[in-house]
Amino acid sequence: MANFDIIILLNKGGFMNKFLKGTIKLVGAISILALSTFDTGTIINKIDVKTKDNSVINFVEGEEVEILKETPNGYVVQKDSQTAEIDYENIIQFNKKSNEFTVRRLTALKEDKAGDQVKRQLLEGEAITVQKNEGEYSFVLTTDNLTGYVLSSDLDKEIVSNVVTGELTGLIQLIDGTKLAAGTPVIVNGYIDGKFIASTKDEKEFTIEKEFVKIIKDRLSRAASRNPGLENDVVAIAHTKLNTPYVYATAGPNSFDCSGFTTWVYKQLGVKLPRSSASQSGFGQLIKRDELVPGDLIFFNTSGSGVSHVGMYIGNDKFIHAASAPYMKVMINSLSEKYYNTRYVCARRVL
Repeated sequence: MANFDIIILLNKGGFMNKFLKGTIKLVGAISILALSTFDTGTIINKIDVKTKDNSVINFVEGEEVEILKETPNGYVVQKDSQTAEIDYENIIQFNKKSNEFTVRRLTALKEDKAGDQVKRQLLEGEAITVQKNEGEYSFVLTTDNLTGYVLSSDLDKEIVSNVVTGELTGLIQLIDGTKLAAGTPVIVNGYIDGKFIASTKDEKEFTIEKEFVKIIKDRLSRAASRNPGLENDVVAIAHTKLNTPYVYATAGPNSFDCSGFTTWVYKQLGVKLPRSSASQSGFGQLIKRDELVPGDLIFFNTSGSGVSHVGMYIGNDKFIHAASAPYMKVMINSLSEKYYNTRYVCARRVL
């Protein structure tokens, strides 16, 4: 690991009123991911919360808590069998539940555990959702909406992290000359000893005092604070794959299925998405249709049962996606087209 001296310049009200010289540390690959059976959040400020029965729960900075659900103002969490709501200013959710797996090797999707009837072969690297683990076998759902049993040993868990976005509140200058201006968007990967572990879109990772990062929490602040540069980047990246062939269970760079395409696009910005369209539809922040901005993921029911297709909104009522038969390529369509308009399910914001 390399250490870099930095100078953080805070400019408030048009006046440079504070200089802070400290140490910033580039860190290696950060894995703030969990295989827990519940969503977790990290307390970033010491807080005492009164419950409905007027008892008080004490939360300490850095404490990890179980998240039961999200509310308009924050999260309902559980501690010592008690529940309380903590607002967004005091908690960050880094980890999300995942039942996403990828197929480790070519294997059979069977009608039942004991029988020999095979529905189809599952390809190496194919994304599936485990609905129930039954020991030697798991009951799974494929991205083409087939269900059946597969050997659990032939599956690898797809680890998923929640993307926490923020922006710098002041100018940061590294000793190597790199400058990050106030307002620069960052992804917050973790929290330790009062500092955020953050990274830029070009994957420079560093630790920084939490007061120098503004977390973008809710839908309104996200919409107001979105960085046009990131929107342009993600759309430009997607356009580089126009007309690339559609091939089921592939995720680029030379062919894609629908969720493989969105996974690949966001991977170029350092964001790891779940591998299936159904799981991506629960990732990020739910957005109303009239709030769509470029880069938002949009989901469709093309199979008659739940989410089965995903694309990326690019503006002007259009979206880019890896379309299956009869088109079999990455292409652009309009949301107002009858086929997609009637099958639209929801949208999620990742950036």
